[in-house]
Amino acid sequence: MAISNKLSLTTTKTEFLIIGSHYNLANLGYSSEIRLGDTFIKQVYSAKSPGVDIDESPSWFSRISYVAKKPHLQSGT
Repeated sequence: MAISNKLSLTTTKTEFLIIGSHYNLANLGYSSEIRLGDTFIKQVYSAKSPGVDIDESPSWFSRISYVAKKPHLQSGT
């Protein structure tokens, strides 16, 4: 028996991110498409969540770039 939790998915706002090493991402060997019904879900290569920036390869590059651009964190101020 399925129990409904009354949650719904807004497919126009839904995105997906594949995380892996540069090598593994380059050698996936298949199309990275996700479809729900007739709607294709958009693939993104980085995502932001409160306090955390995530990109497709396990590195801190996007977070470091973001923090480095903050005026109050630059040296000499």
